[in-house]
Parts: sequence; C-alpha cells; structure tokens
Amino acid sequence: MKLEDQLRSNVASRKLQPLPATLQGVTKERITQVLRALDRASRDRVDTVFALLDDTNPNLFFEAAQKGLKFLHGASTAHIACHVGVLQRRGGKLDREGRDYWLKPLWEIGALEKLYFDPETADFLPGHPVPKSPNSAYRIARPFSKSSRRRTPSVPLSWRRGPVRTPLAPASRSRRRSRKPRGPKLARHTWN
Repeated sequence: MKLEDQLRSNVASRKLQPLPATLQGVTKERITQVLRALDRASRDRVDTVFALLDDTNPNLFFEAAQKGLKFLHGASTAHIACHVGVLQRRGGKLDREGRDYWLKPLWEIGALEKLYFDPETADFLPGHPVPKSPNSAYRIARPFSKSSRRRTPSVPLSWRRGPVRTPLAPASRSRRRSRKPRGPKLARHTWN
C-alpha cells in the first residue's frame, strides 16, 4: 500500500489524530509571519514547518513509531509531502520533486536539520550520509522551533547571511567607518 493511501486509511480509522489549529503553541499564521520576515514565505513551506511541529501523531518510520517517537522527531520528504497533502489539505500529497522549493530554502537558512534514520537503532542521526536514501529525513532546527512561539516575528542572527531587511531590523544604507551604531539592533532571535 502506498504511503498516501496508508495515511488516508489511518485518518479514516482514527489511528492518526486530526491536526489542531496550533501545534506546540505555534499557528500557521505565526509561521507565515516569521517566514515572511526571512523572505521565505510560501504556502508549501508554511505547511512543511507546521507538519514538522506535529507532536500529536506517531512517526511514519515504523521503527521510530515503535520506539514512541512522533512526527516532529524526523520525517522523510515523502512523509512530509503526505502530511501536508493528506492530513493538512485533505487532498493528494505534495510533488516530491518540489522539495527544492519547499525544503531546500528552509535548510539553507538553518531552519531544518538534515537527518538520517537508522532503522537498526531507531534513531535519527545527523546529516544525509547515504545519497538518495529513503531514510533521509528532516526536522525543525532547535532555534527555529523556539522562535515560532514568540508573539512578534524576530530574525535569528545565526540564520542570516549578510544584512537582514525586516520591519524589525532595517538595513543600514551606508558603510561608513564609525563606532556608532548604524541602525536599530536586531531583536533577540528566539521564537518563544
């Protein structure tokens, strides 16, 4: 049985919980605000982040679920595609090839961690050591998951490459050599 069909069956039999409007105290609206501040907002990316915050449903790697791990501990591209398409949108899964549009921009800014699921130990290990492995997975990086709980968007300094232009931190337009501050300081960058 295909993963997409298996998820539909699990939803119908109530093995998977319906998703609440808030996961871990984070709404899709808050995710949208933060991704907009990082110039990474899209419907697919917002839903991807929301999927990876799912602490209510079991992990879709069988061994991880047996160990009691949840979806948020790590999910493959296919798992995320099905979570977004079937659980969130009640339709078909996202196109796997679209991962360059809904996963890559998030790992490029450090919002996602790349993982490898080891079925022998039922643990998630850092990185993608085996190219194109079905056990390659992703999860929300710790600084990002903490940030999404905050009421006002902030921009993590560790994610930026070069100047960050957001309503909270306008970029300085001059490059004068001065010891005086060139603009407002960035807000402390956690999500909670």
